[in-house]
Amino acid sequence: VKYHAVEEITMLDIDHKLIEICGQHLPEWHGGAYADPRVTLIFADALDFVRNAAARFDLVLMDINDPVPRGPAALIYTREFFQSFTTSPTSIR
Repeated sequence: VKYHAVEEITMLDIDHKLIEICGQHLPEWHGGAYADPRVTLIFADALDFVRNAAARFDLVLMDINDPVPRGPAALIYTREFFQSFTTSPTSIR
């Protein structure tokens, strides 16, 4: 939200409660970004989201867990996940 040329931001997180707590108790971390009208917050699993997203994105920034085998982010560190950003939703199934 720092850059006015950015027209739309989609923020994806699996943990609604964590974002709610951060929004209330750590305002200096988000700097009011959650209230910016360009920001859309979506609470969903990242792999499910990219598999089914109709939208395409110009830029994807990810801040995710380390790739621990069988850990919570293990499925995100796959070829299928990263290829889904460049393919249509129906072509990755």
